[in-house]
Amino acid sequence: MAPATSASDILPEKTRCVGVPPHNSLRYPCPRFVILGPTGSGKSSLGNVLLGRDKEWKNPDQEECFTVGAFSRDVAGGVTREVCAHTGYWLGDGVEVTVVDTPGFGNSLEEEEASIEQLVDFLKDDLQYVNVFVLTFKESDKRLTRGLQSMMKLLGRMFGRQMWSFGILSATHWGYDPRHVDIRNTSGYGEEEWTGHLNRLLSGVHEDPQPLPSVFIDSFYDVGQTEFADHKFRENTEKLLQFALERVEPFECKDI
Repeated sequence: MAPATSASDILPEKTRCVGVPPHNSLRYPCPRFVILGPTGSGKSSLGNVLLGRDKEWKNPDQEECFTVGAFSRDVAGGVTREVCAHTGYWLGDGVEVTVVDTPGFGNSLEEEEASIEQLVDFLKDDLQYVNVFVLTFKESDKRLTRGLQSMMKLLGRMFGRQMWSFGILSATHWGYDPRHVDIRNTSGYGEEEWTGHLNRLLSGVHEDPQPLPSVFIDSFYDVGQTEFADHKFRENTEKLLQFALERVEPFECKDI
């Protein structure tokens, strides 16, 4: 009989987690995506579609995460109130990944402080390594909430500004149906303009002179689906996955 395989026998290449302790790699497959953003930015819906679920998937467990507003027990301050990591396959049938849903930042000061503390503890003591920090904003977002600014500044102070080289912007509610495309063409506020605007807002927060790249993933792309919308969804989710895979050795969330 062949000897039992222990966690220490698992090669990093087999878990896609280079430089990560084997026991941690087995619990949280790489690449790992931590989704951050203001309340109502569509973090849970995005996390669900990245894992191949319906955008309005309802978490059957007692966790207050990965459930969208329509199914929340209390929507007054946002749906997600816990930091939760779920594992699964990219878009349902791709590589194995870990996606982390987080509370929104922008509610009452007391809730923001509790959410930031919970997030920091999870990153430092549980997840420990991250391939991508996905900063989500709606197409209509023109400013940063106070809570989001506080969270980003605290993470930067704790882990160092290098963490933002693992960051990417994700625009949600970015419809690719003919009506939304025509509106953006008329207004002159397309992907490049949105990316530039968000990077200008973030420039005084994450203290990294390099602008963050962006993806445009509409979780509701299949509502009134068009071939163009489907193409853009596939194109942008592939860009996000490649961004993660290029960061072969994930960022370690430890105090500087």
